[in-house]
Amino acid sequence: MPHPAELAPVDHDALGHIGHPDAFRSLHDFLFSVVSHSRDVIVIADDTGTIVFATGAIEAVTGWEATDLLGTDGLHLIHPDDLPGFGEHLGRLLEQPDEPSITQARVRRPDGSWVWTEVVALNLLGDPNVRGLVGHFRDITERKLAELALRESEERLRALVQSGFDLLAIIDADGKMAYLSPSHERLLGHPSSLWLDGHGRDIVHPDDLADLRATLRAVRETPGKWARVRCRQRHANGSWRWFEHVFTNMFDVPAVRGIVSNSRDTTDAEAAIEALRKTSERFRALIRHSSDVIIVVDLKARPTYVSPALEHVLGYRPDDLVGRNLLSLIHAEDRPMCHAHFETVVADPTREHAIEVRGRHADGRWRWFELRTINLLHEPAVQGVVAHVRDITDRRTAEQALEYRALHDPLTGLPNRALVIDRLSQTFASARRHGLSTAVLFIDLDRFKSVNDSLGHSAGDELLVEVATRLGLGRRAVDTVARLGGDEFVVVLHDVADDAAAVDTARAIVADLRQPFDVHGRELLVTASIGLSIASGTEDIDAEVVLHEADAAMYDAKSNGGDRVSMFDKDVWTRTIRRIETEQALRHALEHDELFLDYQPVFDLATTRIVGVEALIRWRHPERGLVPPSEFIPIAESTGLIIPIGDWVLETVCARVAQWQALDPTGTFRTVWVNVSGRQLARPDFPSVVEAALRRHQLHPTALGLELTESTLIDEAEATGTELRDIEALGVRVAIDDFGTGYSSLLSLLRYRVDVLKIDQTFVGGLQSSTESTAIIEAVIGLAHTLGMTVSAEGVENSGQLDELRRLACDTACGFLLGHPVDADEVSTLVRSGVDHRKPAHHGD
Repeated sequence: MPHPAELAPVDHDALGHIGHPDAFRSLHDFLFSVVSHSRDVIVIADDTGTIVFATGAIEAVTGWEATDLLGTDGLHLIHPDDLPGFGEHLGRLLEQPDEPSITQARVRRPDGSWVWTEVVALNLLGDPNVRGLVGHFRDITERKLAELALRESEERLRALVQSGFDLLAIIDADGKMAYLSPSHERLLGHPSSLWLDGHGRDIVHPDDLADLRATLRAVRETPGKWARVRCRQRHANGSWRWFEHVFTNMFDVPAVRGIVSNSRDTTDAEAAIEALRKTSERFRALIRHSSDVIIVVDLKARPTYVSPALEHVLGYRPDDLVGRNLLSLIHAEDRPMCHAHFETVVADPTREHAIEVRGRHADGRWRWFELRTINLLHEPAVQGVVAHVRDITDRRTAEQALEYRALHDPLTGLPNRALVIDRLSQTFASARRHGLSTAVLFIDLDRFKSVNDSLGHSAGDELLVEVATRLGLGRRAVDTVARLGGDEFVVVLHDVADDAAAVDTARAIVADLRQPFDVHGRELLVTASIGLSIASGTEDIDAEVVLHEADAAMYDAKSNGGDRVSMFDKDVWTRTIRRIETEQALRHALEHDELFLDYQPVFDLATTRIVGVEALIRWRHPERGLVPPSEFIPIAESTGLIIPIGDWVLETVCARVAQWQALDPTGTFRTVWVNVSGRQLARPDFPSVVEAALRRHQLHPTALGLELTESTLIDEAEATGTELRDIEALGVRVAIDDFGTGYSSLLSLLRYRVDVLKIDQTFVGGLQSSTESTAIIEAVIGLAHTLGMTVSAEGVENSGQLDELRRLACDTACGFLLGHPVDADEVSTLVRSGVDHRKPAHHGD
C-alpha cells in the first residue's frame, strides 16, 4: 500500500474508488492525522445553527468538549459584544454560498473566561459530503493544540470497526446445512432448525442472493478453494444485518466433506466503514474549501502533499510543486529567515512555529503569507513537516497603511510630529559622528484662523496643502518638511554651514510665503512667524528639546508682530518662561478674583457732562503687582482665556451700569463700553450671552456698548458677520475703536450698523502740529455724521486738542485732561454729581 504522503501528486478523487476497509482506514488515518493536528477548530452547523460536527480542537480552544456542544446552538457561547457582528457574519454566509469569509469573536470557556478566535467560514449546505456551515476557529490568544476529542473519536471508531461475533457452518454436497454453531441464533434470532431444514436462504436479502450462490458454486468446483462474500440477512426482529462469509472447500477433508462457512456479523463494521468514508470525504471537502493551504514537506522541503486550496491561494496546481523545493518560491530577502525557521521546526517537534514571509504567486506577484508549521515526521500517517499557509497580504497592506497614517499628516502627506522627532534623533546622532550642525525651523502661519473662519475649513485645508508644497520647493533631499498640526510646520535643515546660512534660509521662506496663494479662486496673502534653533554637531541634544526651543522662538517672533524670524537664545527662553508663567497665573487670577475693572470717563464735548465710561480690565498679581494689559491680554487671546474673562467683564459691567443709571440726576449717562476681541465675537453663542446679561440686570440694550478694532471688523468680517448682525438686532451699541490706523474699510461701515467711530489718539496728538491729522479727523467726523454715526476722540491731553475737537464738531472724548481711569465707586460719584470733567485719582493704565 502506498504511503499517504505519496497520494499528493495523483488525483485525490481517485482514492474514493478504493473499496477495501483497510484502504479506507489508511486514507482516513492520513487525512485524519493532517486535519487533527491543525490548530484550527472546525465546526459544522446545520441551516438552523445547530452544531452537528466539531473537531476535538474545540476543547483546547474553548474548554468545551465537542460532545457537549453537538445538537446545541453555538451562539450562546459568543460574547454578547461580538454577537451582533457574528450574527451579521452568519447572515452574509447564508446569502453567499461557496464564498469563504472571516470574522473574529470571543468564545466563553466553562470557567467563565473568554478566548479570542478567528473564524474562517464557508457555506457548504449544498455540498452533499458536508451539508452544513463550516467554520475554522483559530485560537488567536494562545494558539494551543486541541486534539483530544478527535483522538477519542478515532479510538471509538477503531473499536467499532473491530467489534463483532463469528459463526460457523458446514454445507454438504446437496447444499444443505450439515452443521450450525449456536451463535447463529444469538446473532440473528432465528432458531437453528430454520437453517437445518433448508430454509436459511429465505432470510438472505434478494439483492444479495445471486452473489451468494455464485460464490458457493465457484468454491464447490475446486477442493481447497476459498472465497469471500458479503450479504445482508434478515434478523428475527425484521432488521437487516450485514455478514461477511468466508467459504472454504473442504470436501477432501474426511472429517468435514463440505464447504465450511466462517461468518462474521459486520453490520457495525459496515456502518463504521461507511461513517469512515463519509468522514474522509468530509475532511477532503474541508481541506479542499479551506482558505488555508496545507502543505506536507519532507526534510528537503519538497512537498509530499498539497491541499487543493493551493490553486485558489497561490495559483499553482498541486502537481506544479511535485519535487520542487518550496524555498524557491520565497522572496530572496526572506529565504534566510525561512530556512532558519524550517531548521527550528525540524529540531523542535514539540510545538507549532509561525513566521510571515513573501511568496511568489503564480501570476508573478509577491504576496505576504503566514506559515504556521509543526513537525509531524514522527506521525506514521504523515511523516512530514506540516505547514498551514494563509494569505495575509490584505492584513499586511492594512498594517502598512496604518503605520503610514500614524507617521504622516493625512492632509498634506508630510511627516507628522512622531516621525519628525524620530528623524531628528537620527539626524542628531549622525551629526555628532560627523561634527555637523542641524537647524530646526518652527513655522506658524499668522492669522490663519481668519482664513478658516471667513472662507471655511476647506479653503483653510487647501491653503495648508499649498503651503506644504511651497515649503518643499527648493529643499534638499536630506532635509525634512513636516506638519505638526493646525497651521504649524517644521523644516529640518541638515548640515548647515553656520547660523547665518540657517537664518538666510528662514528669511527666504518668510519672503516666499508672502507671495499670494490662489485658494478657491481667491488670492490670499499669508505671512508666517518662524522660530529657529541650531543644534551643534558637537553637543548631545534631545530632539524634543530642540523642537521646543524652535517653538519658543516662533512665539517670540509672533509676539513681535509676526512675519519675521526669531532665533532661539537665552532671552527668548526667558520670555517664553515668562509667558508660560503669566498664562498659568492668569488662569489662577480668574479663579481667585485678582482681576478688577477701572473705568475711563467719556464726556460730551458740548455739555462737558459724563455720558459713559470705557471698562478697562486690570490684574493685580499678588507678587508682581499690577500687570500691564499689554502683557496679559495677548496671552488671554492666544490661549482662549479671553472667553471666560470676557464673560466676567460683561457680567460685572452690566451689574454696575444699572446702579449708575439709577444715580444719574440728568439722565445723560448712557453707555458703558466694553472691548470685544475677534475670538469672542466669533463665538456662535456670543449674542445670546450678551442678551442674557442684559436681561438679568434689566438693562436697556443701549446701556451696553461693544468696542471692536478695525482689524477685527475687517479680518473677521465673514466669520463674525452673523453674530454682529444678531448683536445689532438686540439694540446694543457698536463702536469701531482706533479708527483710521490703517485697516479702514468703508464697505464694513456700510455693511454693519456702527454707532460710534473712535478716533485713535495718534491723530488726536497731532491736531496742533500736523495738518494731515487735522484733515483726517475732519474727514472722519464728516463721514460719520453723514452716515448717522457719532465720533469719539481718545487720548485728549491738553486744552488745545480739546478746543480743536470742539471746533471740528467731535461728539465725545476721553483722556487724561478730562479724567483718569477710576474705580466703580468714583464713577458713582461722578454720575451722581453730574459735574463736568475733572481729574480723579489715578489707578494705573
